[in-house]
Amino acid sequence: MLASTDHNLQLFHDQEPVHTHQKCSRCYKIQRGHAFKLSLCNGCQIDMYCSKECQVADWPNHKTACKQYKKERIQLAEMTGIASAAPDIYAWMKYYDTPLKNCAVAALNPRVEPHSERTDCLYLQIRHTGDTTVPISQRFIVESVGRESVSKFQRTSMAAPAGYYDQACNMGRIEMGSDFYGVARYALTVVFGPENAPNGAKHMWKHFSINKSTARAARTRLDW
Repeated sequence: MLASTDHNLQLFHDQEPVHTHQKCSRCYKIQRGHAFKLSLCNGCQIDMYCSKECQVADWPNHKTACKQYKKERIQLAEMTGIASAAPDIYAWMKYYDTPLKNCAVAALNPRVEPHSERTDCLYLQIRHTGDTTVPISQRFIVESVGRESVSKFQRTSMAAPAGYYDQACNMGRIEMGSDFYGVARYALTVVFGPENAPNGAKHMWKHFSINKSTARAARTRLDW
């Protein structure tokens, strides 16, 4: 299912792979090499900042989400009985982020369907194995994967936060300038517990910018 230069599998498309670039949640400065190091917010353990100044300046905007992330982390641990339930999700997404992004590009196929990223997304359902002793790459099983219309998730518990897509577009324009094409996304439903008795679930969205070159990508296989 997953393919990228990082995981020794065939590439999904013929353009330069979309890579993961961690960025400051305040100024959007991208971490490349060792020029500077981004630091995680101690509260939510999700957002990252390039400096204490950026973190302090962003606190009025981040405060509500930070407290909500922390609350969800505690609730998911209590619900599933897995203390690392939420951190495991974020770590798995980080591990597979590059292949997931490139799988999404191939699924959206913008070369043939211009700006399909505005209406559709890559969607996966994964299940936690319950075994926290294995490497993070093996803690979840992919149960289904496919392309879905974003409208399917609107007005449901799976809907992305209001305004998040527009915010991601603004970040993309800052990052890519005139080379910005659009914002693609993938969505996850993460299930915990056995199939016949699930004891928890969480829905996740990941938005990422693509440039005009990526938008010209041709699939390497028709069954992507």
